Order: sequence, then C-alpha cells, then structure tokens
Amino acid sequence: MTVCRCHLTTGRVRGLVERWYLALDEHRDPGELAELLAHAGLVLKFPGRVVHGGAEFTEWYDEVTTTYFDESRVVERIAVRLTSPLHAEVTTRINWQARLWEPPSARSRWVGYHWTEELSVVVQDDAPRIRTCTVTAPVPMRGSPRLALLE
Repeated sequence: MTVCRCHLTTGRVRGLVERWYLALDEHRDPGELAELLAHAGLVLKFPGRVVHGGAEFTEWYDEVTTTYFDESRVVERIAVRLTSPLHAEVTTRINWQARLWEPPSARSRWVGYHWTEELSVVVQDDAPRIRTCTVTAPVPMRGSPRLALLE
C-alpha cells in the first residue's frame, strides 16, 4: 500500500520539526522558515508575545535574530501523535542556549533555558507545515540569567 505524499507520517512530522529548529539556530532567511509554516491559521505563542500570520512572524524573527546569536536548540525529546492523515500534535522538550548582547555592554552574556513546545502540524500545499506552536514552562539553566521576556 502506498502512502499519499500529502499524508502525514511520524517521520515526515519529525523531519519538519527538526528542520524548523535547525533553521532557527542558523538564522536562515525568514522566507525559508515561512516555507515550514502554515499559510492559514498560523499562531505562535512565545513568552510575552503571540504571533499571528506571516508578517508578524517576520517581525518577531527580525527582533530575535538581532538580539540572540550563537543559538543552539537541542531537542531532548520529541513525541508525535498523528490525529488524522492531515493533522499531528507534537510535544518537544528543548534545551536552548544563546549569547545575548545588550548595548552598551562591553561583552555578550550566555543564556540557557529548558522549555516544552506544543506544536500542531497540518498538511498545506501537499507539505507538512507548523500551524501552531506554544512555548510553555521556560526554566533557566543553572547560572543563566533570568530573562523577563521568557518568564
């Protein structure tokens, strides 16, 4: 039996989520990241900010890529639950570390957090895409400053 390319599989969903985190870490072009996101119904809930749609995503992305650098997201856990051939729910546990420079400081500083992300993945244009993402329970790592924007 052949699975339609438009149907989700655990492997396709995991691949999408892994590409998403890698693209964020590498500060790829916002247009490249937009290809991983749903065109309709996009809602990304970050601590202190909710993003609706592509224009707001680009604005948010420009802000974070000029604030944080040397980012590293390590996916500690990923769980995929296929709810239909066209929908999946994903839970990830992320270790995020980055450097932060706040003018006029002479040096940047390290920040590190653990958090959980709940994502919904849908098929749009015959490709898996992230429709929603909610970041929950950010906890600073030992030695990391607490960031008001993540609390």
